[in-house]
Amino acid sequence: MKVLIVGSGGREHALAHYFSSQNKVTEVLVCPGNAGIALTAKTRCFREICYSATDIIRLIRASGGVSFAIIGPEEPLSSGLVDALQAADIPVVGPSQQAAQLESSKIFAKEMMLSAGVPTAAYQKFTSIASAQGFIDESTWKNGWVIKADALAAGKGVLVCVDKSSAKQGISQLMGGAHLGKSIDKILIEERLIGREVSAFYLCLGEQYLHLGNACDYKRLNDGDYGPNTGGMGAYTPVSWLEQSDQSALEQRVVIPILQAMEKRGTPFAGFLFVGAMINAEGAKVLEFNVRLGDPEAQCLLPLANEHLLTALQAVATHDRLGFLQQRGRAILQRESCAVHVVCAATGYPGTDGSILRLGDPIEVTGFLAEQCQLTYAGVRSEGGRLLTNGGRVAGVTGLAVTQEQARKFAYEGVEKICFADKITRTDIAKYRG
Repeated sequence: MKVLIVGSGGREHALAHYFSSQNKVTEVLVCPGNAGIALTAKTRCFREICYSATDIIRLIRASGGVSFAIIGPEEPLSSGLVDALQAADIPVVGPSQQAAQLESSKIFAKEMMLSAGVPTAAYQKFTSIASAQGFIDESTWKNGWVIKADALAAGKGVLVCVDKSSAKQGISQLMGGAHLGKSIDKILIEERLIGREVSAFYLCLGEQYLHLGNACDYKRLNDGDYGPNTGGMGAYTPVSWLEQSDQSALEQRVVIPILQAMEKRGTPFAGFLFVGAMINAEGAKVLEFNVRLGDPEAQCLLPLANEHLLTALQAVATHDRLGFLQQRGRAILQRESCAVHVVCAATGYPGTDGSILRLGDPIEVTGFLAEQCQLTYAGVRSEGGRLLTNGGRVAGVTGLAVTQEQARKFAYEGVEKICFADKITRTDIAKYRG
């Protein structure tokens, strides 16, 4: 088998690690990839090719074809790359552009949840700063407000506000362009939910699904969940505090209804469905849908995945419903295993406060990482045979062990060996529930 991965971050490096570890896979192509991913066994990166469907199709044909392609990031999914590859008869894992609206439009996702009866927070949508701020003035929600951009924002388009003053300021910054560097025409304001947050991952084909696993990630930049929202500073799996009743509720009240609703709408869903949910005394409520593997959650889940995931992915890519159904009931992740992932970020990340991102610093790996560690690179480039920082989230280390405590120990021992100037890491990943 030959597999192509589209993307260039830590999630895509985790995918490359997974595919290169499978005996059935002879070659892994990644575009654009990065200089760190290129170091992985069986892997070739094509850094001159980004998300152009024409260039990707040309690359696949020049390489003699692939068994299937898999799209990592949200941007090419929302731009219709899956549709273009399918039109060229290339098997691909990922939703169509229409189905990808579950992530690319928060308003579309909310409307689909309401039509499917999926439990979620109360919300209102707005197209002007004045009307949104007026709603805050009159709001009686006691726990606060969550301001969301109705657009892709790399995990940085959500502001959690506990008082009216910060909520109104957040609206002004988000819609005025100060927060993301671009103005947002439409926003959604949700009632803030209180509880424990979990990310649940499913591989789907139409109305059928496989539960891949759950993870908890840490979105805030600093220890104790302070500082700005980021794309994620770390994660862990499994989620021991999640009750089986809550897991069943997620599938019965969220996954099944939304897949049925998408099928009925004429935009059947295929690919990864990421359910971000809040668990509290009222049960599970959906915070958001993503239509791809999470980053950094993928860096926890994929090192634990076995060969059944490869079979299931090929079935989704080729729309082989019988082959997909045959994977039901098979464990995708290694049982009795834990993973903790810690991100190493560059100074200035995430940049939503106007900070200048520090780039171009040499990266050194001092000594050997334990075999219980997996290193993934994200924001890096190569110059003169050396790796240099080239993004906000530079690298990450996943620790693997039988217990979460031991996995955490391996992860942080690995992080200590990843050296670059003014490195930022959180010290509390998996120390508490997140």
